[in-house]
Amino acid sequence: MSADPNDHRRFAEAADAYRVLSDAKARRAYDARRLLRLAPPLDRLMNIAEDPAARARMVSRIVQGLNKLSQRAQGNDGHDLLLPWDLTFAQSYTGAEIKFSYSRPLRCGECDGTGFRTHHACDVCGGAGRLTVRAVPGLTKRCPRCGGHGVAGTGRCGNCRGRGLLRTTSHATARIPAGVANGTRLRLKGHGVAGRFGGRDGDLIVRLDVEGSLQYTRDGRDLIVEKSVDLETALSGGVLEIESPDGRAVDLPAAGGLYPGQRLGVAGRGFPSPTTDERGDLIVVIDVRSPADLAPDERRLVAQWLDQARITRGQVSPALVASVRRVIRKKA
Repeated sequence: MSADPNDHRRFAEAADAYRVLSDAKARRAYDARRLLRLAPPLDRLMNIAEDPAARARMVSRIVQGLNKLSQRAQGNDGHDLLLPWDLTFAQSYTGAEIKFSYSRPLRCGECDGTGFRTHHACDVCGGAGRLTVRAVPGLTKRCPRCGGHGVAGTGRCGNCRGRGLLRTTSHATARIPAGVANGTRLRLKGHGVAGRFGGRDGDLIVRLDVEGSLQYTRDGRDLIVEKSVDLETALSGGVLEIESPDGRAVDLPAAGGLYPGQRLGVAGRGFPSPTTDERGDLIVVIDVRSPADLAPDERRLVAQWLDQARITRGQVSPALVASVRRVIRKKA
């Protein structure tokens, strides 16, 4: 007896097939079941065969499908290249024009990117890269001689060693729009790896890595900056001068009662959108400097004023304000 567990199954299938073939009634039943399974597809084929328009559509689809299966672009498209580029925080705010050099494979000048020592139009397809299939009108296939490139040749190019490409230093210029965020990618068409045999050149993708800033922070399109004011300005208010990343000064009027952590806004002075005319806001976060030479009781008084100003959003009791003013005049 065989140790293979599949032997029993195969023996049973063979026995059943022998029974059907040897029994005329069983064989007729088997053939009928097969015809019933084929009936719906046969009906559809008969309808198509009797309808000239449907028949033409079917032939067209078959030809298109065969062309799609056999078709191949004559040229080899070049790949895209990724180039990381460091951008300062100020440049991301104002925009910039950058000029850079990078290495990329370009078509060999001696063999025109073919890789052959000598090359010419394919003598089989005449340089077309495709041949007509005579048995099926409208159907073409890739030329087997040139692989669909339309170019044939002999030997290997000594300049590029048959690769068709040589790594070369290229130069490019890119305009960085104002307001770009960290990780933004710019695409420069045709500045990537060169294509071969008529294929398109790849693109250069410049990834912008925006440097951080000790003075500024970005939140969406809002520009956040911290402004330190003295105790007198915090009490009485005044005009705060804020420098933006482009070096321009922004005057911000502020009422008295400023406290640490308070946020003041200047509309439309944040980051612009690279694609629209919208701009974010400039958010100024207040920090209050206390005099360094305060006595313990004076330090407690100033701390009490700062706490009350934070809790009441600047609405400090006049008596406490007056006490802190006396401390400031004493230190003046």
